[in-house]
Amino acid sequence: MKIFQVGGRGYDSNIYLLKDAKENELSVLVDAGTGFDSRGVLDRIKQIENLRNIGAIFLTHEHFDHIGGVPKLIQAIEEEKGKVKVFAHGGLAQAVRTGNIPSARMFNGEAPQFEVEIELVDQQVIKFGREIFKVIYTPGHSGRSVSFYVESNRDLFCGDLIFSNGGLGRWDLYGGDRGALQKSIHKLAELDVKGIYPGHGPYLEANGKEWIALSLVNLRDCDLG
Repeated sequence: MKIFQVGGRGYDSNIYLLKDAKENELSVLVDAGTGFDSRGVLDRIKQIENLRNIGAIFLTHEHFDHIGGVPKLIQAIEEEKGKVKVFAHGGLAQAVRTGNIPSARMFNGEAPQFEVEIELVDQQVIKFGREIFKVIYTPGHSGRSVSFYVESNRDLFCGDLIFSNGGLGRWDLYGGDRGALQKSIHKLAELDVKGIYPGHGPYLEANGKEWIALSLVNLRDCDLG
């Protein structure tokens, strides 16, 4: 599996394209950005993959900078005769069906409405193409956050729970909780992680387990400070 970053400009979250090395296998997008740069995101995807080969959009949590672009991505993929399914936490699925996304106001955006075909729960295993993704419920930054772990590559897509080089996600937003954040990071620390692919900023292709441990140290230091 090859990982490409195709979004992350301006207010957008990082958007990752996961492409199988084998031809004709469907690809996955992780997160979708705000939608403000959808044209640019689509252009970057097209340089790597045919839109009709995008089979899934995995969402890490419900904040607008990660999900606002979903409707435009779905529309563009379907216009190319593709079929794409959205995977997200069950609570997020309920929110987007009604457009109940308070964070949209923070970005002066319109709350998106779309269907989530696959509602995720903790420890769920997703077999997509030749890859197996483990779903880990990781609240703290938000109450509807999940991370995706690819055991074959030891890669972790963690949304805004933690960032590269020991960074931490905020817990002062709606649905955030410092205690839950700590427990979630401890769950990730039990994994054998090599690559960390966060929701913002640079990603790291090595030493992921050490960076997760550093996030726990930095969280403790926040308490001491």
